[in-house]
Amino acid sequence: MYYMFIGCNNLKTIYVSDEFTTNSVTRDNFMFSNCINLKGAISYDKNKTDATYANYKTGYFTLKS
Repeated sequence: MYYMFIGCNNLKTIYVSDEFTTNSVTRDNFMFSNCINLKGAISYDKNKTDATYANYKTGYFTLKS
């Protein structure tokens, strides 16, 4: 997931199921860098760009039911 969404400044929503995890991710640097319009549980923060925020509870993803 290293640089996965970098520069996706038009990206607003990433939908995931409640089964999505990043437990096996080993490289996540700059995953969300410059995704300035991205919103999920939180709004974009340039200091929060790693896989820690790849979730719908405390990150940038949105739960798709």
